[in-house]
Parts: sequence; structure tokens; C-alpha cells
Amino acid sequence: MLTIKQARQIDPNLNDLSDTQLQEVLAELYELGHLALESWQASKTPGSKIPFGLLPKLKPKDTI
Repeated sequence: MLTIKQARQIDPNLNDLSDTQLQEVLAELYELGHLALESWQASKTPGSKIPFGLLPKLKPKDTI
């Protein structure tokens, strides 16, 4: 994870934000990155998000 100091070195415009504000911005950027990764993974794996694959189709005799 980027530190506040590293973020300010990358973009000096961030010096205008307080440490608390910058922490909030960094947290939101990490969340955005997480969503982008989930979206990419979903596009690469067809079907269910269940890690072990698609659930089997139940037969009528298997239901109540």
C-alpha cells in the first residue's frame, strides 16, 4: 500500500490535502482497483463466482 509520503512524491498536487483526506482518497483508489480486478476476473471466468466452479443441475428427484 502506498504511504502518504509516497503518494505526495508521485503527485505534488496532493500536498493541498490533509493527511486524513489523502488517506480517504487512497482507500477509495484501492477499492476502485479491487472492483476493477473483480470485474476483470469475472470477464475471464464464465459462469458462477463460486471458486470451485458451476453448481450441478439438480434432477427433479433431488428436490423436495
